[in-house]
Parts: sequence; C-alpha cells; structure tokens
Amino acid sequence: MSQVRASEIRAYSTELLYIRTGTGAEHGGEACRVRGMPGIRTCPAGTRTPQIATQRNPTMRSLADFLVVTYGMSLPRQVLPGQFYMITRRCTQRQFLLRPDAATNNAFTYCLIDAAQRFQMEVLLPCAMSNHYHVVVFDRRARYPEFVEHFHKMLARSQNALRGRWENFWSSEQVSVVRLAWISTGRN
Repeated sequence: MSQVRASEIRAYSTELLYIRTGTGAEHGGEACRVRGMPGIRTCPAGTRTPQIATQRNPTMRSLADFLVVTYGMSLPRQVLPGQFYMITRRCTQRQFLLRPDAATNNAFTYCLIDAAQRFQMEVLLPCAMSNHYHVVVFDRRARYPEFVEHFHKMLARSQNALRGRWENFWSSEQVSVVRLAWISTGRN
C-alpha cells in the first residue's frame, strides 16, 4: 500500500475532492480527482492514486470514510434553521461530575436557560444524568453551534468552580448532535 502525504486538500462540493499528494512527482504536479462515489476515480493515465480511493479496497465505502481514515478529518455538519436537534455530551473520563444535587441542578438549569435565551433556542426536553446529558432543542435561526459552545463553557466553569476542579470537564469526544426528522403519519 502506498503512503500518501497530503499537502493540500480542497473540497469543492460533496461530489469532488482534489488531492495534491507529496511533491506531485507521481502525478506530474497535477492534482488527482477522486469522486465521492465509492471506487470511482479519474486520474491521468499511468499515475498512482491513494489505495483507499480505488476499487481494490472495498472496505472504504464513501468519501467520508476516505477523509476520516486518511486525513483524520470529518465532514462539516449541516446547520439549518427550523430544525429539531438532540444534543448529547459526556463528562470527562465518564466521571459522575453531573451527579444530582441542588447546586448542580441549579447550575445546569441556569446555564441551559441562559444559552437558550441568548441564542433564541427553544429547549424541549432537558435530561441531566450523572455523567452526561441529553437535550432536545428547536433551532429557529440555525444557531445551535453557538448555543452548544456557550452552554458547555458556562456549565464547565460553574461545575469546576463548585467542585474545586481546574481540569477538563467535558470529554474530548465530539458532541453528538442528531437532527431529528419529521415523520408524517398521514393524519391531520
């Protein structure tokens, strides 16, 4: 398997990805074009392409898998107005840093309300567990990333001050944000 050093990656759309590899000697200085469909590629004749993007490696099914495995990056999330989202995040090392007591419950509620008012979000279903939380929100103005950032920052600061901690409060894993779909039952 050939190793590919990417010096430049540009995603022009969800369908095309241009990759400039190494010094460009193996491509004559030209960029290789890889389509988002699995196993489909177009390159100048006689040039080598990253093995992950070829038909010889069927385990990589999509462009997203190619990006994550090869370059350690994920595709950007779509932020749309008028959507329902379920947001989940864990505490660091799955510690019980959100254990229910009066101070923690008040801090969680206050930080959630402050962030919701500041970014005009509607909080529908909050649920704080001992080491993680779930919140279902309705985002009218496509501002959930700012809402999440502010909420996490404020809650982490308040809980660390309350417990006398100064380390990370949240896990280094990415925040789970799931866009909830509308299901039409056909009834009015």
